Amino acid sequence: MRNPDRVQVAGPLARYAEGFRGDLARRGYCQDSAARQLLLMAHLSQWMEDQRLDAEEVTRAFVAQRREDGHTTLVSVQALDPLLDHLSRSGVQQRPAKPTGERFLARYAGYLRKERGLVASTVQHNIDLVRPFVAIRVPDVDGGAWGLSTADVTAFVVSSSRDSHAVTAASRLSALRCLLRFLHVNALVDQPLVGAVPRVALRRLAGLPKALAPGQPEALLARCDPGTRVGLRDRALLTVVYRLALRASEAAQLRLDDIDWRHGEVVVHGKGDRYERIPLPVDVGEALVAYLR
Repeated sequence: MRNPDRVQVAGPLARYAEGFRGDLARRGYCQDSAARQLLLMAHLSQWMEDQRLDAEEVTRAFVAQRREDGHTTLVSVQALDPLLDHLSRSGVQQRPAKPTGERFLARYAGYLRKERGLVASTVQHNIDLVRPFVAIRVPDVDGGAWGLSTADVTAFVVSSSRDSHAVTAASRLSALRCLLRFLHVNALVDQPLVGAVPRVALRRLAGLPKALAPGQPEALLARCDPGTRVGLRDRALLTVVYRLALRASEAAQLRLDDIDWRHGEVVVHGKGDRYERIPLPVDVGEALVAYLR
Protein backbone atom coordinates (compact mmCIF):
# COMPACT_ATOMS: atom_id res chain seq x y z
CA MET A 1 0.00 0.00 0.00
CA ARG A 2 1.33 3.44 -0.93
CA ASN A 3 1.99 6.00 1.82
CA PRO A 4 0.77 9.53 0.94
CA ASP A 5 3.29 11.08 3.36
CA ARG A 6 6.13 9.81 1.17
CA VAL A 7 4.88 11.37 -2.08
CA GLN A 8 6.99 14.39 -2.99
CA VAL A 9 5.60 17.13 -5.23
CA ALA A 10 7.98 19.49 -7.05
CA GLY A 11 7.28 22.32 -9.47
CA PRO A 12 4.61 25.05 -9.44
CA LEU A 13 2.13 23.01 -7.34
CA ALA A 14 4.63 22.06 -4.62
CA ARG A 15 3.41 24.73 -2.18
CA TYR A 16 -0.12 23.31 -2.32
CA ALA A 17 0.87 19.68 -1.67
CA GLU A 18 0.56 19.72 2.13
CA GLY A 19 -2.83 21.39 2.02
CA PHE A 20 -4.04 18.85 -0.54
CA ARG A 21 -2.70 16.00 1.60
CA GLY A 22 -4.74 17.24 4.57
CA ASP A 23 -7.79 17.84 2.36
CA LEU A 24 -7.75 14.22 1.15
CA ALA A 25 -7.52 12.95 4.74
CA ARG A 26 -10.49 15.08 5.83
CA ARG A 27 -12.55 13.80 2.89
CA GLY A 28 -12.02 10.19 3.93
CA TYR A 29 -9.58 8.97 1.27
CA CYS A 30 -7.76 5.80 2.27
CA GLN A 31 -3.96 5.92 2.21
CA ASP A 32 -3.65 4.21 -1.17
CA SER A 33 -6.21 6.47 -2.89
CA ALA A 34 -4.69 9.59 -1.30
CA ALA A 35 -1.23 8.56 -2.50
CA ARG A 36 -2.57 8.07 -6.03
CA GLN A 37 -4.08 11.57 -6.00
CA LEU A 38 -0.80 13.06 -4.76
CA LEU A 39 1.14 11.17 -7.44
CA LEU A 40 -1.27 12.62 -9.98
CA MET A 41 -0.59 16.07 -8.52
CA ALA A 42 3.17 15.48 -8.79
CA HIS A 43 2.79 14.40 -12.42
CA LEU A 44 0.63 17.42 -13.23
CA SER A 45 3.09 19.80 -11.54
CA GLN A 46 6.03 18.33 -13.45
CA TRP A 47 4.08 18.52 -16.71
CA MET A 48 3.20 22.18 -16.06
CA GLU A 49 6.87 22.94 -15.40
CA ASP A 50 7.96 21.15 -18.58
CA GLN A 51 5.32 23.02 -20.59
CA ARG A 52 6.26 26.34 -18.93
CA LEU A 53 2.70 26.77 -17.62
CA ASP A 54 1.60 28.33 -14.38
CA ALA A 55 -1.18 27.06 -12.11
CA GLU A 56 -3.82 29.12 -13.93
CA GLU A 57 -3.37 27.28 -17.23
CA VAL A 58 -4.38 23.70 -16.41
CA THR A 59 -6.22 22.23 -19.43
CA ARG A 60 -7.45 18.95 -20.87
CA ALA A 61 -4.10 18.63 -22.63
CA PHE A 62 -2.63 17.12 -19.46
CA VAL A 63 -5.16 14.26 -19.47
CA ALA A 64 -4.45 13.61 -23.14
CA GLN A 65 -0.71 13.57 -22.39
CA ARG A 66 -1.20 10.97 -19.62
CA ARG A 67 -2.98 8.70 -22.08
CA GLU A 68 -0.20 9.15 -24.63
CA ASP A 69 2.37 8.29 -21.95
CA GLY A 70 0.66 4.94 -21.39
CA HIS A 71 -1.11 5.61 -18.08
CA THR A 72 -4.20 3.45 -17.59
CA THR A 73 -5.61 5.00 -14.39
CA LEU A 74 -6.66 8.56 -13.53
CA VAL A 75 -6.85 9.48 -17.21
CA SER A 76 -10.10 11.46 -17.23
CA VAL A 77 -10.95 15.06 -16.41
CA GLN A 78 -13.12 13.74 -13.54
CA ALA A 79 -10.01 12.15 -11.99
CA LEU A 80 -8.61 15.66 -11.54
CA ASP A 81 -11.70 16.84 -9.65
CA PRO A 82 -10.30 16.43 -6.08
CA LEU A 83 -7.10 18.29 -7.02
CA LEU A 84 -8.81 21.03 -9.03
CA ASP A 85 -11.38 21.56 -6.26
CA HIS A 86 -8.56 21.99 -3.74
CA LEU A 87 -6.68 24.41 -6.02
CA SER A 88 -9.87 26.39 -6.59
CA ARG A 89 -10.48 26.71 -2.83
CA SER A 90 -6.84 27.75 -2.44
CA GLY A 91 -7.41 30.63 -4.84
CA VAL A 92 -5.16 29.23 -7.57
CA GLN A 93 -7.77 29.19 -10.31
CA GLN A 94 -11.47 29.57 -10.95
CA ARG A 95 -13.18 26.44 -12.18
CA PRO A 96 -15.91 26.63 -14.84
CA ALA A 97 -19.40 25.94 -13.55
CA LYS A 98 -20.28 22.27 -13.64
CA PRO A 99 -23.31 21.18 -15.66
CA THR A 100 -26.47 20.35 -13.73
CA GLY A 101 -25.82 16.59 -13.83
CA GLU A 102 -22.34 16.94 -12.34
CA ARG A 103 -23.62 19.28 -9.61
CA PHE A 104 -26.24 16.71 -8.69
CA LEU A 105 -23.64 13.92 -8.66
CA ALA A 106 -21.43 15.99 -6.35
CA ARG A 107 -24.38 16.34 -3.96
CA TYR A 108 -25.14 12.62 -4.22
CA ALA A 109 -21.47 11.76 -3.57
CA GLY A 110 -21.66 13.79 -0.35
CA TYR A 111 -24.67 11.73 0.71
CA LEU A 112 -22.83 8.45 0.02
CA ARG A 113 -19.83 9.60 2.08
CA LYS A 114 -21.63 11.14 5.04
CA GLU A 115 -24.88 9.16 5.33
CA ARG A 116 -23.86 5.79 3.91
CA GLY A 117 -20.29 5.88 5.29
CA LEU A 118 -18.69 4.71 2.02
CA VAL A 119 -14.98 5.23 1.40
CA ALA A 120 -13.89 7.54 -1.42
CA SER A 121 -13.07 4.78 -3.92
CA THR A 122 -16.49 3.13 -3.44
CA VAL A 123 -18.24 6.49 -3.75
CA GLN A 124 -16.47 7.17 -7.04
CA HIS A 125 -17.34 3.70 -8.34
CA ASN A 126 -21.03 4.23 -7.55
CA ILE A 127 -21.00 7.67 -9.15
CA ASP A 128 -19.44 6.30 -12.34
CA LEU A 129 -22.10 3.57 -12.51
CA VAL A 130 -25.07 5.96 -12.31
CA ARG A 131 -23.58 8.84 -14.33
CA PRO A 132 -25.14 7.64 -17.65
CA PHE A 133 -28.60 7.51 -16.02
CA VAL A 134 -28.20 10.95 -14.47
CA ALA A 135 -26.94 12.43 -17.76
CA ILE A 136 -30.17 11.36 -19.47
CA ARG A 137 -32.71 12.04 -16.72
CA VAL A 138 -31.49 14.95 -14.57
CA PRO A 139 -33.71 18.07 -14.82
CA ASP A 140 -32.31 21.31 -16.20
CA VAL A 141 -32.90 23.08 -12.88
CA ASP A 142 -31.09 22.08 -9.66
CA GLY A 143 -33.48 20.60 -7.12
CA GLY A 144 -36.30 20.20 -9.65
CA ALA A 145 -38.55 17.13 -9.78
CA TRP A 146 -37.26 14.38 -12.04
CA GLY A 147 -40.61 13.22 -13.36
CA LEU A 148 -39.46 9.61 -13.57
CA SER A 149 -41.77 6.68 -14.23
CA THR A 150 -41.38 2.93 -13.98
CA ALA A 151 -41.17 2.81 -17.78
CA ASP A 152 -38.21 5.23 -17.77
CA VAL A 153 -36.29 3.09 -15.30
CA THR A 154 -37.09 -0.13 -17.15
CA ALA A 155 -36.00 1.36 -20.49
CA PHE A 156 -32.64 2.41 -19.05
CA VAL A 157 -32.09 -0.99 -17.42
CA VAL A 158 -32.78 -2.81 -20.69
CA SER A 159 -30.56 -0.54 -22.81
CA SER A 160 -27.64 -0.43 -20.37
CA SER A 161 -27.61 -4.16 -19.61
CA ARG A 162 -27.94 -5.48 -23.14
CA ASP A 163 -24.22 -5.98 -23.77
CA SER A 164 -22.96 -6.01 -20.17
CA HIS A 165 -21.35 -8.86 -18.26
CA ALA A 166 -23.60 -10.22 -15.50
CA VAL A 167 -21.29 -8.95 -12.73
CA THR A 168 -21.12 -5.45 -14.26
CA ALA A 169 -24.88 -5.37 -14.75
CA ALA A 170 -25.48 -6.43 -11.14
CA SER A 171 -23.19 -3.66 -9.84
CA ARG A 172 -24.86 -1.04 -12.02
CA LEU A 173 -28.37 -2.08 -10.95
CA SER A 174 -27.37 -2.06 -7.27
CA ALA A 175 -26.01 1.49 -7.67
CA LEU A 176 -29.20 2.51 -9.50
CA ARG A 177 -31.38 1.22 -6.64
CA CYS A 178 -29.39 3.30 -4.17
CA LEU A 179 -29.82 6.38 -6.37
CA LEU A 180 -33.57 5.86 -6.71
CA ARG A 181 -33.93 5.56 -2.92
CA PHE A 182 -32.05 8.86 -2.56
CA LEU A 183 -34.34 10.55 -5.09
CA HIS A 184 -37.48 9.32 -3.34
CA VAL A 185 -36.34 10.22 0.18
CA ASN A 186 -35.45 13.73 -1.04
CA ALA A 187 -38.83 14.12 -2.79
CA LEU A 188 -37.24 14.40 -6.23
CA VAL A 189 -39.54 11.63 -7.49
CA ASP A 190 -43.14 11.20 -6.32
CA GLN A 191 -43.13 7.40 -6.05
CA PRO A 192 -40.69 4.66 -5.00
CA LEU A 193 -39.14 3.17 -8.14
CA VAL A 194 -36.71 0.67 -6.64
CA GLY A 195 -39.09 -2.16 -7.49
CA ALA A 196 -38.66 -1.41 -11.20
CA VAL A 197 -35.00 -2.47 -11.04
CA PRO A 198 -34.63 -6.27 -11.45
CA ARG A 199 -32.01 -8.41 -9.75
CA VAL A 200 -29.34 -10.30 -11.66
CA ALA A 201 -28.72 -13.94 -10.74
CA LEU A 202 -25.00 -14.49 -10.17
CA ARG A 203 -23.77 -18.06 -9.94
CA ARG A 204 -20.05 -17.63 -10.60
CA LEU A 205 -19.16 -18.78 -7.05
CA ALA A 206 -21.80 -21.51 -6.80
CA GLY A 207 -19.23 -24.29 -7.22
CA LEU A 208 -17.02 -23.17 -4.34
CA PRO A 209 -17.32 -24.92 -0.96
CA LYS A 210 -19.17 -22.91 1.69
CA ALA A 211 -16.56 -23.76 4.34
CA LEU A 212 -13.25 -25.58 4.78
CA ALA A 213 -13.48 -29.25 5.67
CA PRO A 214 -12.36 -30.38 9.15
CA GLY A 215 -8.58 -30.46 9.35
CA GLN A 216 -7.99 -28.19 6.33
CA PRO A 217 -7.29 -25.00 8.35
CA GLU A 218 -4.72 -26.84 10.47
CA ALA A 219 -3.12 -28.34 7.35
CA LEU A 220 -2.92 -24.88 5.78
CA LEU A 221 -1.26 -23.41 8.88
CA ALA A 222 1.17 -26.33 9.00
CA ARG A 223 2.44 -25.35 5.52
CA CYS A 224 3.82 -22.06 6.93
CA ASP A 225 7.53 -22.38 7.74
CA PRO A 226 8.11 -20.81 11.20
CA GLY A 227 11.83 -20.67 10.46
CA THR A 228 11.39 -17.85 7.90
CA ARG A 229 10.00 -14.33 8.10
CA VAL A 230 7.54 -15.05 5.27
CA GLY A 231 6.35 -18.20 7.04
CA LEU A 232 5.82 -16.33 10.31
CA ARG A 233 3.96 -13.57 8.48
CA ASP A 234 1.71 -16.02 6.61
CA ARG A 235 0.97 -17.99 9.77
CA ALA A 236 0.08 -14.79 11.66
CA LEU A 237 -2.26 -13.54 8.94
CA LEU A 238 -3.93 -16.90 8.36
CA THR A 239 -4.45 -17.31 12.11
CA VAL A 240 -6.01 -13.84 12.32
CA VAL A 241 -8.37 -14.54 9.41
CA TYR A 242 -9.29 -18.05 10.58
CA ARG A 243 -9.71 -17.46 14.32
CA LEU A 244 -11.28 -13.99 14.19
CA ALA A 245 -13.42 -14.72 11.07
CA LEU A 246 -12.21 -11.57 9.31
CA ARG A 247 -12.46 -10.55 5.70
CA ALA A 248 -9.13 -10.34 3.90
CA SER A 249 -9.54 -6.54 3.68
CA GLU A 250 -10.17 -6.30 7.44
CA ALA A 251 -7.03 -8.31 8.20
CA ALA A 252 -4.99 -6.18 5.79
CA GLN A 253 -6.07 -2.97 7.56
CA LEU A 254 -4.92 -4.07 11.01
CA ARG A 255 -2.28 -1.84 12.61
CA LEU A 256 -0.31 -2.17 15.84
CA ASP A 257 -2.43 0.57 17.42
CA ASP A 258 -5.53 -1.59 16.85
CA ILE A 259 -4.26 -4.25 19.30
CA ASP A 260 -4.81 -3.68 23.02
CA TRP A 261 -2.38 -6.22 24.49
CA ARG A 262 -3.16 -5.31 28.10
CA HIS A 263 -6.90 -6.01 27.78
CA GLY A 264 -6.61 -8.72 25.14
CA GLU A 265 -8.74 -6.95 22.50
CA VAL A 266 -8.38 -5.93 18.87
CA VAL A 267 -10.19 -3.22 16.91
CA VAL A 268 -11.45 -4.43 13.52
CA HIS A 269 -12.20 -1.78 10.89
CA GLY A 270 -15.06 -2.73 8.59
CA LYS A 271 -16.61 -1.00 5.61
CA GLY A 272 -16.77 2.77 5.70
CA ASP A 273 -16.01 4.20 9.14
CA ARG A 274 -17.49 1.28 11.10
CA TYR A 275 -15.35 -0.63 13.57
CA GLU A 276 -15.77 -3.29 16.24
CA ARG A 277 -13.74 -4.25 19.32
CA ILE A 278 -13.43 -8.05 19.72
CA PRO A 279 -11.49 -10.39 22.04
CA LEU A 280 -7.97 -11.38 21.01
CA PRO A 281 -7.49 -15.16 21.51
CA VAL A 282 -4.20 -16.31 23.01
CA ASP A 283 -3.09 -18.28 19.92
CA VAL A 284 -3.75 -15.27 17.67
CA GLY A 285 -1.70 -13.02 19.96
CA GLU A 286 1.14 -15.57 20.07
CA ALA A 287 1.22 -15.85 16.27
CA LEU A 288 1.34 -12.04 15.93
CA VAL A 289 4.07 -11.70 18.54
CA ALA A 290 6.19 -14.39 16.86
CA TYR A 291 5.99 -12.50 13.57
CA LEU A 292 6.62 -9.06 15.13
CA ARG A 293 9.70 -10.32 16.99
